[in-house]
Amino acid sequence: MQAFLDSTEVMDNGPELYRRVQRNGYLFLRGLLPPAVVEDLRWEWLRILGQAGWIDTSTSLEEAPAQLDKFCVEPEPRYTDVYHLVYRLPEFHALQHDTRLVGLFERMMNESVLPHPRLIGRVVFPQKEMFTTPAHQDFIPLLRERRDLHLLVSFVGCPGRNGRVADCRRIASARRV
Repeated sequence: MQAFLDSTEVMDNGPELYRRVQRNGYLFLRGLLPPAVVEDLRWEWLRILGQAGWIDTSTSLEEAPAQLDKFCVEPEPRYTDVYHLVYRLPEFHALQHDTRLVGLFERMMNESVLPHPRLIGRVVFPQKEMFTTPAHQDFIPLLRERRDLHLLVSFVGCPGRNGRVADCRRIASARRV
């Protein structure tokens, strides 16, 4: 997989960001959100996943490996029960209203924006051939106009080389779907 075009250097240039998302179908931005904001929410998710038995809590949460024998997928009740606990976190819903995110999209669109009320979180078990969320498209429930943009924030810590999805750390990207 090729490296993403890193648009961090033009993060304050709304028209250029919009041109790039129109041309490439995505933006790759580093450091849009402060690490503490992302880490605090990540810790809350890990706490819930630990209580559900999805991760091994005999080590620190920082290093806690997934309990692969607990693997489950949407829409199994044992998946959705845990997902609903994550979904209820006020910090999760507050993230989409962060002034840095809203400001980024306002610069790009050159107008006021409203975050979509439908927020989606994904929990993925590593080392599994099957994803916890089956193949799907978010276009139907999320997007109403072609100008709508979709934001992905990664909460996983992994080495950040080359801007590849497989090894990026704390990214935020806006995608035109």
